[in-house]
Amino acid sequence: MADKKEIKKEKWYSGYFLMDSGLKVPFDISEEVGGEDFRISLYGNMEFPFEKGDIIWLGEESEVRILADRIIGWNIDEYERDEE
Repeated sequence: MADKKEIKKEKWYSGYFLMDSGLKVPFDISEEVGGEDFRISLYGNMEFPFEKGDIIWLGEESEVRILADRIIGWNIDEYERDEE
């Protein structure tokens, strides 16, 4: 009988930040990279999870960094996908 490989699930966050210029900056970032702040915005009190002066890194795939002070809106969704 073949060993059944255990599939691990990893949390990811996708959504966008709306900048004060009107630019919508999409992201798709893992919990490992995104950290606790993305989760807090979903399950906390829905307040903006970043502080004034914070620079938000949107992961290795995009290499985008944005200044929290410039964000006027956001949408964050959580999903799971198999770890590679």
